[in-house]
Amino acid sequence: IYIASLPFCKGLKDTERGPGDDFIILAAHQLVQASSGVKSSRNMINTAILAAELCLKHSAHNFQIKLLLARLYAHPSVGAPLRSLELFRSMDIKQIQLDALLHIVLSDLMRYGFFDEAVSLSRRLLDFHANYIREGPELAILAYQN
Repeated sequence: IYIASLPFCKGLKDTERGPGDDFIILAAHQLVQASSGVKSSRNMINTAILAAELCLKHSAHNFQIKLLLARLYAHPSVGAPLRSLELFRSMDIKQIQLDALLHIVLSDLMRYGFFDEAVSLSRRLLDFHANYIREGPELAILAYQN
């Protein structure tokens, strides 16, 4: 279905999602779910990665595919946390989004021993919270004044 949808992607801006992108997300989730407790689970995870990477090639800014790939690369049967981190960084996540999404890569970076990268991301999060504590009350007052 995804391959059949590719001709409809012509003329789309590179920031737009393709019409078949959701099929890749569904297929990848089905592969991950089916891989549970199966001897060929690594093959199924690799197939999900391959399909999602193909989709990312055609929809380079699709954040859902990037988040999915970040989780798949950090899967215990794959163990590629640096690719996961690369995808995470490519989304240019800032401020409150960092607070909400950092868990996607942080524990995996620590699990695989990439402590410097984990500390760097954690510092960014702590800086965000320190700035909020310092500037938040002032900004709240300003919001009610306008």
